[in-house]
Amino acid sequence: LPMALYFTSPIAGEGRPMPEQLVAHSKFPIIATGWSQGKVTIAGDDGERISIFGRTTTPSAMMWHPTEKILFVGWRDGQLSTWSEESGEVTNQAAVHEGLSVQMLQLTASAGILLTSSKSCVVAVWQVVGDKLENLWAVKTDVPMSLAAHLSFPTNKGPDASRGNASMQQNQQDDDIVFAVTGPSTNVIYLLDESQQPVSLINLDRDTTAKGLLWDDSKRNLIVLTANNTLCQYHIDFDLKVVPGQKSRISTGPNADFNLIRMGWVGPGLVGTTCGEDVIRVFSLHNESMYTVRLPEPPSAKSSSSMLPMQHITTIAAGSFCANFSRVFDQEINVIKIYK
Repeated sequence: LPMALYFTSPIAGEGRPMPEQLVAHSKFPIIATGWSQGKVTIAGDDGERISIFGRTTTPSAMMWHPTEKILFVGWRDGQLSTWSEESGEVTNQAAVHEGLSVQMLQLTASAGILLTSSKSCVVAVWQVVGDKLENLWAVKTDVPMSLAAHLSFPTNKGPDASRGNASMQQNQQDDDIVFAVTGPSTNVIYLLDESQQPVSLINLDRDTTAKGLLWDDSKRNLIVLTANNTLCQYHIDFDLKVVPGQKSRISTGPNADFNLIRMGWVGPGLVGTTCGEDVIRVFSLHNESMYTVRLPEPPSAKSSSSMLPMQHITTIAAGSFCANFSRVFDQEINVIKIYK
């Protein structure tokens, strides 16, 4: 698996970076970072700041529009905001999350629908209109939901489907309200669709929960990373029948921190995982092989004889494959490393 470090840059900060609030755009060389002092910064590929905005609370969830320079932000007070490079403005959206922290943002494949959830056990569905959001509906769940994956289902899969309407059908499919959702206090992955009633889709082992969800559209597989660091694959066919597939236990070292389990796409058919160590493990869904990528030694370590604490990865940002890590010695040093 060829990988090369091509850029390392400090990001100008506003306090301490939020461990999970680093999101790289999948199409453009821009990165959004959430900070402990309630700020969100947008930086380019040279680390220079493009924009900054904030509120009196801290960001709790962020997601980029897949094809536009539009950032969706959830805050710890239940508020939602959008930032658009075109307008240069931040728009605050109507709050439906009862003043409690937004835990999850998930767009449909064509980015026409946004799913949000909060600690108030409210899951809301929004229509995306440019950089504005219009609430379609909201529903209460038994437990808070913090993870989601959009499942693309064709609107017409029969042999008589019109070829002339293929593009329209694809757009409808990519914006269908069909999500797999789960939370930290349940071992059940639910299906949430236009019926507005979550129903059980997958039951994980009793002693574990999900720490990450990804949808492999090419194979129609839901990829689940569990709290015991096992990568599970579930095939979901057109009538929502679930067929369990391969389970791969991911090895860890002696310094693993299971509170820092993360997962994200790092390339076509490549899933990156980390567990609070200084390595990223990349699993190939095509040949079921595992690769290990270590963090490069920081420049300061090469010129100093002092014993430095071990670096640990806190985030994998899908798209540009960014590993955000911090180490503490006399002062905290925050570095973003980008690989391809």
